[in-house]
Amino acid sequence: IIASVTSYFMRPRQRPTKQIIATVQYNLEQLEDLSPEELEVLKATTDGLIDAHMRKVKPQ
Repeated sequence: IIASVTSYFMRPRQRPTKQIIATVQYNLEQLEDLSPEELEVLKATTDGLIDAHMRKVKPQ
């Protein structure tokens, strides 16, 4: 899941957007299989990636 989110934000021009989004959606369906600890790590990592990307694209 983290790899999918990372690829979406870090490599958006290298693969078609629809393919990246489909991969993220597929992987998010796997959330039921994660433990609470794994979900916390996923949330922290995803929040950090999104925040970093927003700082990068948001005008100052």
